[in-house]
Amino acid sequence: MSTWGQDFQGQAKGSVLDHARHALRSCDGFMADNHADVRLAKEFGLPETTPSLVVPGNMGLATADLRAALAASSTSSKGDRAPLVVFPRGARSYIDYETFVDAIPRVLELRPDARVVCIGLGRNQQAAQKAVSFGSSVTLMEQVPQKDLWRLFAEAAVVVSPGRTDGLPNSVIEAAALGAVVVVYELVSLVEVLEPPMLGYTVPQGDEGAMAKAIVDALDTPAERRNQNIEVTIDRFEAQTSLRRVLDFYGQVAPSMSGREGRES
Repeated sequence: MSTWGQDFQGQAKGSVLDHARHALRSCDGFMADNHADVRLAKEFGLPETTPSLVVPGNMGLATADLRAALAASSTSSKGDRAPLVVFPRGARSYIDYETFVDAIPRVLELRPDARVVCIGLGRNQQAAQKAVSFGSSVTLMEQVPQKDLWRLFAEAAVVVSPGRTDGLPNSVIEAAALGAVVVVYELVSLVEVLEPPMLGYTVPQGDEGAMAKAIVDALDTPAERRNQNIEVTIDRFEAQTSLRRVLDFYGQVAPSMSGREGRES
């Protein structure tokens, strides 16, 4: 059994939670993209003796593709970047786009040279109209193909991902691997990922002032520190390493599945 994203943190309620509890009690192994979900799984009924594995990033980063996006970007070899802030998460119900939009004027007050790109915000007309009212420093974009998003991350100084509930969004570690400094909410799954030497900012949920300050501080990150974070992130979340761990885990779990046929489903 595996969980990714919000399977437990945002969606395990009511009958969904009842089904999850039943599955957890009878599964042979459990995988998640963060340690918080493993702890929740045990609270929901996963036996302590059941093997578990944490594999961040939904099997890991596509390292070659990310390095290609970096090579194709207009950022200098020294890592210097324009003060570009990217919000990639859209107007989803579990994303606090309202607080991000409200923080934009403070960011522009402290950094008038900043540019802000909001992706998918047009799904909420009120938020979109408010964002563009802040002037030409703010640009709205529709959802973009994955490779275009990576290129944007490779240009960005900051990527903001304020999920109210989240596992470990791919956009967070992809942005870090592409040299952007991430700003996220203080969720257990994200705090554990952004422990040193990983670079990023966590802020209290709904705190507009703290979000604006974190964005401004992130804009000032030295190029050398950004480059260090690229290598730390790629080394930690590289796909081949993650896939080897998954294969080893299946090898550990598979023997326990002998005779499973006929067991109550």
